[in-house]
Formats: sequence, C-alpha cells, structure tokens
Amino acid sequence: VSAKSGAIVIGKDNEADQQYWGGLIDEFAVYTRALSETEIKRDMNRGIVAVSPAGKMSIAWGDIKSTY
Repeated sequence: VSAKSGAIVIGKDNEADQQYWGGLIDEFAVYTRALSETEIKRDMNRGIVAVSPAGKMSIAWGDIKSTY
C-alpha cells in the first residue's frame, strides 16, 4: 500500500467523477499504516473503539459538508 498526499475521500469512487456511495456508513476508521488480515478481523469482530477528543483537532459535520 502506498501513501498519497491529498484529500481523504470517503464514499466516492476514485476512478469516476460522480460515483458516490448511496448507503449509510456505520463505522469509520483511519489508520497510520496498512493493517494485517488478523488486525482487520479483530476490528470487524470487536468494533471500532471510540476516540477520546482530548487534545485532538475537531471538525463539525456541517463544515465537512459545506467544504466538499
């Protein structure tokens, strides 16, 4: 897996300009590296752990929606 700089786009096909996911996304996570198969299965079975907002940058859904 190669790292790329630029915007993170969730729910859109990178190869098509207007193809967006039409459903709902229940859980979402960003990792700093590619996960192993075992780590992916672990997260699928236990769910994503909530993030503590202390000391983290925050952004409102409305800001994301209005920007993109």
